[in-house]
Amino acid sequence: GDGVGDTSQNTQHFVDEQAVYACDHEGIVSALDKSNGKVLWSVALEKPLGSGPAVDNGMVVVGALDGSVTALDIRDGKKIWASQVSSEVLVAPLIVAGKVVVRTGDGRLFAFKEATGELLWVYDRTSPSLALRGTSRPAFGKGHIVAGFDTGRLAVINIDEGLPLWERIVGISQGRSDVERLSDIDADPIIDNGTIFVAAYQDRFMALELSSGRPLW
Repeated sequence: GDGVGDTSQNTQHFVDEQAVYACDHEGIVSALDKSNGKVLWSVALEKPLGSGPAVDNGMVVVGALDGSVTALDIRDGKKIWASQVSSEVLVAPLIVAGKVVVRTGDGRLFAFKEATGELLWVYDRTSPSLALRGTSRPAFGKGHIVAGFDTGRLAVINIDEGLPLWERIVGISQGRSDVERLSDIDADPIIDNGTIFVAAYQDRFMALELSSGRPLW
């Protein structure tokens, strides 16, 4: 396409052994042969997409600014299922443990059954009155989803039930105005060898133990 213009969509592409999977903000999702760039398939969803695709287990999943989530067959781009979430999707979904996990712009996590798109659970965090436009992509480790929120909190959530194991404040909200109190976690959390590394607005960077939430530094 012509790029994202004045928008701020994070439409990063995905690469596997055979193909490059990409989408644009106007709703076109394509698979390109990695060796020569030939278009293997291309689908027009006719809705503005807010993020790049998630690719795993034979499917390509994208989220749109109208809150729709669409799963496509990796072989030919045919629609497998479509579901709806509560707000715009600005970061690629996560395909893990037989589920598709979607982070929405209004502070929620939705988990759908990978095969059918059936809603399994919703994890809801109240968003502050003012937040940066953007969301971090959740990470997955040891059976848990690790997600950052606009309140500056990091949550570790059981993938099967959607229940929190623990929550910790990473971004400290302080100041007189809403702008000064911004504490969003918009950087993707990273899990390495049982440790979570996470950054928040206002220069806050932490390492925490995945199993307990204990701050290491």
